[in-house]
Amino acid sequence: MYCIYTDSDVPKELGNFDHVFPLSLGGNNQFTVWCSKSKNSVMGSEVDGAVVNDPIFKFPLRNSGLKGHGHNTHVPRWKRVTMDGRLYQVEYRMDRIVVWDVREKRELKPEEFVGKEMTATLKIEMHTAVRFLTKVALGGGHFLYGDQFASAVDCAPLREVTFLDLEASKRSGIIAKSGIRVADRFHPDSLNGGPAYFNRVLCESLRRSLFIAIPSRNSITFAVGIAGMFLGAIDIPADTKDFPLGGEHDLGHVLVLGPGKMRRLSYRALVMEFDEAFKKSRKAIS
Repeated sequence: MYCIYTDSDVPKELGNFDHVFPLSLGGNNQFTVWCSKSKNSVMGSEVDGAVVNDPIFKFPLRNSGLKGHGHNTHVPRWKRVTMDGRLYQVEYRMDRIVVWDVREKRELKPEEFVGKEMTATLKIEMHTAVRFLTKVALGGGHFLYGDQFASAVDCAPLREVTFLDLEASKRSGIIAKSGIRVADRFHPDSLNGGPAYFNRVLCESLRRSLFIAIPSRNSITFAVGIAGMFLGAIDIPADTKDFPLGGEHDLGHVLVLGPGKMRRLSYRALVMEFDEAFKKSRKAIS
């Protein structure tokens, strides 16, 4: 069967199904594509795993109730926290905050840390969102449009960013030459007034993970939300003249993910549902 990630046919013994959104990020068993086992392993650890371990996403993942590896709930854990010149680890559980004294190997009582100033050192990789967006664009595009997607889009730059060193890709200029545009959650285009802002609002209006595909005349845009938090959007040059445009693809297509059955609807329907919910909330406030 064909693997969009390697652009090759992969025999049964060398392949398996990739969860385009891993279960730990709100995906489900319906949103999958055939994949090389070796590439699936790389994406699981380097691409999907980087998002799971992103300290910003740990809180919405915890609040969503999604399970991580080993069916454990997500717990934000800061491993390098200083207080009074000493090193601690802090866990933000749903019911309480746990502060662990690294030197004495014990949990602090609340009266030992409440009201005190703590300083945390967090590592946020700047390429985490970009690599996940390119991976999801490949898998999600193939899932929605089949062979049409690979024919309509130059997938080579997407594969290079997903699997290779992003800095090397920048130096080679492949991203700039491809015309691909990316707006992660920190990009000005994703902030109020930017072209990706409305899709950010849609992603953050639901506590589910969301995959949005919006074809235009010369490109296709994918927007990604994880457990109610916007990860980013990617716009890719594409020849979309043969893509479906009616019914569930009216103005674009949306997958609402999460535990249970995946919901599929048109982009127009999602916008109308959002508008209706917004009107009801305003009426309730007034």
